Amino acid sequence: MVRVDGASSVDFHQPQESHGIRAQVSPATNVMAMAAAELAEVRAEALEETMEGLSLGLSSHLKKINQGKEPEDLRFAALANLMQQLGDEQSTTVNKLVEQFASLGDGERILSQLKQSGMDSGSVMLLMMALVMSGKLGEAALKKLKQALKELLAQEGAEIALFAAMEGLPLDHAGLNALTQMYQQAARGNAGLAKWFDMLRHLPDRRRKIRVLLRALSEPLNDQTAARNMVKLVAVVDDLRRLLIFLTLEEHCNLLGRATQLDGDEVLNISLQLIEQAWVYPQWLEERIHHLPLLPARRLGFLRRWRELLTIVPLDCFRDPEQKEHVEEAMMGLLDKWCDQE
Repeated sequence: MVRVDGASSVDFHQPQESHGIRAQVSPATNVMAMAAAELAEVRAEALEETMEGLSLGLSSHLKKINQGKEPEDLRFAALANLMQQLGDEQSTTVNKLVEQFASLGDGERILSQLKQSGMDSGSVMLLMMALVMSGKLGEAALKKLKQALKELLAQEGAEIALFAAMEGLPLDHAGLNALTQMYQQAARGNAGLAKWFDMLRHLPDRRRKIRVLLRALSEPLNDQTAARNMVKLVAVVDDLRRLLIFLTLEEHCNLLGRATQLDGDEVLNISLQLIEQAWVYPQWLEERIHHLPLLPARRLGFLRRWRELLTIVPLDCFRDPEQKEHVEEAMMGLLDKWCDQE
């Protein structure tokens, strides 16, 4: 909450819908409906166009550098564009806060109130940019805020903090550090589906954190884009995008886990390992299932239910349609083998 004059307080973040799936997901058609809805949401946010966006962003960045613009000018321009992406409720709230803070007049008073507001750093930067763009500040106050904002934008983790604020995801210092480290690893092109899930599995709001990473990778605010390995970066973005879609089936994995006395995250993890494989054979599946803490008598039942789960995984989670067909064939091969041994 933000209190400026001791009387009025405004919540910066717009109400966020819950991304957790709590509804019963049986029969499978309900799971498919929820997966389709989430996939539509992902597409609506243009995450499937991230690779094109990365390419365009790099070209734009190089063009601006060739024109001689300073890095801080690029960051301010990128942040100004980011302000245009605020939702209606967020924009309304920010505008109210701009009126309240601008009425203080003096730059030092504004900065002092911002420090006492209790807002996270990303929200503070968004509000400061809104004040800078508002035209409601005097020359001295404007200069002071721009300098303070420039210093904040230069800090490590500024991009993550900003995109977290856009997603309505409050981050304390520890949370920001953890997500910044993941972002740095992603920018280096490391990990993979299962590895990313392993890093995120114990964190709250992991789906929103994936969205933050995706936005920070595909809409960089700093001048480091040209130094990145774009091939690796595109691969990471695609991995995170597929992981985000796959997590729409999280509750279904939990149900399978409860039915077979496994942790739901174990089901998610082995499923992601499966999807990561370019080629899957019945022997590979058998070895993975044997490594699960399952009683031998439960393995056949697990395989049957696991196969049902994989048949409803959205095609977008796989590398291509052929990979999904190959996975289904391998699972049927192992199922036939085990049934013959009964």
